[in-house]
Amino acid sequence: MSEFAKFYEAIRAEYSRRTEAKPAGAVEKVMADAATKVFVIHGRDLRLRDGMFAFLRSISLEPIEWIEAVTLTGKSAPYVGEVLDAAFSKAQAIVVMLTGDDEGETSSAISPCGRTCP
Repeated sequence: MSEFAKFYEAIRAEYSRRTEAKPAGAVEKVMADAATKVFVIHGRDLRLRDGMFAFLRSISLEPIEWIEAVTLTGKSAPYVGEVLDAAFSKAQAIVVMLTGDDEGETSSAISPCGRTCP
């Protein structure tokens, strides 16, 4: 069993334990419309992202990935604002995952003017 499969199974088991819900496979599928779309904003932690997407799918929601949001604009090279507008208009909800790997700091070796210190 792969790492992802083990991780997904652990998430599904924990969700079922907490909610006493049936697995997604046993639940009737909901029509794919705006009521089930969720735009997910995430950082570099792909394991967390995959877990969140698996969880959302297990409760019959459809996460919108960035590439899908780009496609929603109908343009080949949209700017970020257009992608966000398209995703926000299509999604019923937005999930933002902030993790420690996304925190940035200025190095002490860089001066306030942006040049490397001697």
